[in-house]
Order: sequence, then C-alpha cells, then structure tokens
Amino acid sequence: MNRLLIIYCQFLIVLSSCQNNAEKIQGNWIEKDNFENPTILEIEDFSFKITSNNRKHEKLYHIQNDTFYVNGIDKIYKSIIKLEDNELEIYDIDSVTPTHIFERYIYENIVDYFNSKKRTSIELPRIELSIKGTGYNYQNSLFADYINGELVLHFNGDLHELNDTSYLSLTKNNWKTKCQLFIDKDIKVNELNTIKTELRKAHLNSIGYATIDSNGIIKNIGTLLPPIDSISDIPLPPPPPIMAWSGQNNIIIQIKAESLSINEDSVKKESFIETLKNRIKSNNNAILRVFFNKQLNYETYINHLNEIHTAYFELRNEYSKATYNIDEYLELEYEEIRKVRKQFPMKIHEINEEEIEKYAL
Repeated sequence: MNRLLIIYCQFLIVLSSCQNNAEKIQGNWIEKDNFENPTILEIEDFSFKITSNNRKHEKLYHIQNDTFYVNGIDKIYKSIIKLEDNELEIYDIDSVTPTHIFERYIYENIVDYFNSKKRTSIELPRIELSIKGTGYNYQNSLFADYINGELVLHFNGDLHELNDTSYLSLTKNNWKTKCQLFIDKDIKVNELNTIKTELRKAHLNSIGYATIDSNGIIKNIGTLLPPIDSISDIPLPPPPPIMAWSGQNNIIIQIKAESLSINEDSVKKESFIETLKNRIKSNNNAILRVFFNKQLNYETYINHLNEIHTAYFELRNEYSKATYNIDEYLELEYEEIRKVRKQFPMKIHEINEEEIEKYAL
C-alpha cells in the first residue's frame, strides 16, 4: 500500500511539473531579433499556432518535463525547451545550441515590435477600401522611416541610409526575389520611387506594400516592379513588350494632390473606380500608365493604387458571376481563373511627368 502511495505521489509530481511548464509557455511568442520574416507562436493548452511567411498552421503538442513533443506529418518531433527571463529557447535533442529563441510577443503587430526594438516610429498607411491582400512568402523585409528628418532604411533588420544600398547586391546563389515593405505613411512618393529603384537593382521586383485594413490587420498589396537591364555583371531580362505599347492601348491616369484625371478628363474621387472600370471595359487590353505626383505622401499613393487594383478585381468578379455564376473569381478552378485574368489582364505601369505626353500620343 505504501509503495502504491509513493508511486502515486511521484506521478502527481511529474504531472504537476508538466502542467507548470505547459502553463509557463502559454501565450504569444515571436522569434527574437529576426526581422526578415519572424516566426510567431500562439501557444494554448495542448496546441499552438505557427505564423510564418504570412501563413498560419496549427499543431498539437505535449510536454514531459522539459521535452516538447510536436505532431508532424509522419512522426513525432522532440525538442528540449528552456524558459528563462521571458525567453523561450528550443533545442534539438542532441544540441547545446538553441535552434530558435523566442521572446514574449506583447505587441500589437510586427511593426509595433520593430518600432520598440529599433526605436523607430513607423505608422503604416490605412486603407480606406476593403482589401483581400496577397499572402505571398516574402523572404525579405524593408522598413523605412524618417529619423531626425532623414529617411532611414532597415533591410532585414540592418540599418542603412538611402545612399548606402550596397546591402541590396544579390548573387545568383541567394536570390530571394520577394520583399515586404513596411513604409511610414508620411514618406513622399519621390523617396518611395528611389527605394523602388534600389530594389529593382537587387532583383527584388516582387514586392508587397504592407498596409493596415479597417480591422487593424496588416494586409499586403502585391505588385511587380519592372526589371532593369543589369546589376553588376548579372544580366536582367528586357522589359516586357507591353511597356513599349502606346496610343489607343493606353489609359493615362494622373493623380495629383488636388485632382484626378483619366485621359485628361477630370474625375471625382467618389466616382474614380466606376469611371476607370468603364474605360477598361471599353479597352480591356489597355495599359494603365499612372502618374503619381512626387510630393504625394505614401498613404495617399497606396490608397489610389488600391483603388486601381479594386477596379480590376471588381471587373473580374463581375465577369466570373456572369460567366460561371461564382461571385469571387478566385474561388474558381485554376484554368478558369486564368481565363478571367486573361479577359481583364492587370497592366499597370507607373510613369513620370515627362512620359505623360509620350504615352498620350
């Protein structure tokens, strides 16, 4: 009887230890000082959600003493966990060096975390219209803010000035073409254009503008920057042929501080999207040549860019409804999505003031 009592007490001690560890690690954690694309953990009683590369997965776990068991696709993975001073370290079973270090994630979002760590004050632009957003895997990050009146950049967490962009030189061995931009809403279009030029030099043509939607959630507006001829000794492909089209295949949009126009016709802000949709419907293969005044701020820029994207999304959804009786064209099968996009291909080319007359010919 005494032996059974001793065994039972030992079981309670082990169970209590497991429960204490499980309770201690519950909550939200972020991969410490990883500003490229940090992993975020939301740990609950017996499961945790992993957010990485804008994607979220959920897994089950179990703790026995300091061993952390996680269900995988075809086996159970075991790790050692150590919790100290609000830092969670994860080790491989046979390793003395942590594979990951997390810290408590007490921040509203990744920009709030970055501002706290880097002493910046980046405030993302807020989008007036609803936005679906793109969920690409962005392998790089660029944060931009004014500090003491000067524009300062952080690329993957490293500090740089705008005229010191050697960090963007990439080789064929480490090409990672997608970059998420966290840019303060007050930065001017003129400086944004300089940033984009440097990104193009580094082959970072696929970018996502990080914005805040009406629910306070970060969403990305994805776009492709046109390529340039070469960077160092690495040749780049020539610009797509559509960039050379002119005349009747162009829709010229001019966005200035106090005015909007489409093919030189003044347009009110509240009717901009519908007017643009009508122009696109009358020439669905047209290229939108868009001029943004260089003194506009980034928030104004991104909201107008979202309106242009919205015009295309609405046209595609309307076509999907009429053709397939499906309201959202992205819910169609892959081949049908391709047909809808071919019906209304999104061709947007930003131009400068000198090019307006060229493309209006």
